[in-house]
Amino acid sequence: SNDFSAVSGGESLNTTPAPQRIDSRKKGGSAWNADGTTWEERDCSDWAKSCLKRSFRSGRATCGLEDFRTNPSAMVNAVDSLDMGAFTRGEEDTDSSLNKLAQLAANLAKVEAKVTKVTKVDGDATVAVVRGTKRYMYDLSLELEYEVSVDESFDMTDEYDISKDKTSVTPARETKYTGTAKFAEISSLTGASEIEVSFKPKVGVSSKHQKRVKEALDGLSKQLTTKCLTEFVMEYHSSF
Repeated sequence: SNDFSAVSGGESLNTTPAPQRIDSRKKGGSAWNADGTTWEERDCSDWAKSCLKRSFRSGRATCGLEDFRTNPSAMVNAVDSLDMGAFTRGEEDTDSSLNKLAQLAANLAKVEAKVTKVTKVDGDATVAVVRGTKRYMYDLSLELEYEVSVDESFDMTDEYDISKDKTSVTPARETKYTGTAKFAEISSLTGASEIEVSFKPKVGVSSKHQKRVKEALDGLSKQLTTKCLTEFVMEYHSSF
């Protein structure tokens, strides 16, 4: 199976702000509750779903080629790990050597995972005012579609004219994989590490690309459950 499932990594998010007095003339408690002594609750579910959808839509993670450019030893290690000299020593046939070259290209490829569409957001969110303190609560789940591109062209491109004054440039060797993902237990009561994350490819991933695709999806998961979720929480706190 090519299903990739994991519990997200990342630092726990403290989504409960420090207690603060509510000025009823601004945001927060109603005028009749100016002292903040009565429980008030505001349903922010529609707003929260829209905001989380927007935040997760920007998710993107890359790995690969740039790492090798800035870290030459990584290139050496990638070559050594496949024992590329076995063919010249007469220890393997041509097909085996070509397979190693294909694996090396995959290991050195630039890989990018990105969210292409957020298809569903469920759950609820409320802001409560209790004794002058705001409490931001949410319990959400989300489904999305993603794309992973494996670029083995090493900056070589295929160019072709699409009009008299425009040229389209695409990587010479690029493979794309698409799939869906689910994020459950996105809650103000739990940390980022407790969010349940699962990825499901729509088609099988080539064996030579499986490791790199998983690395990219792990990076995307971390990006979504830390950076993108933090952006959602900050906007939530500043909007109500």
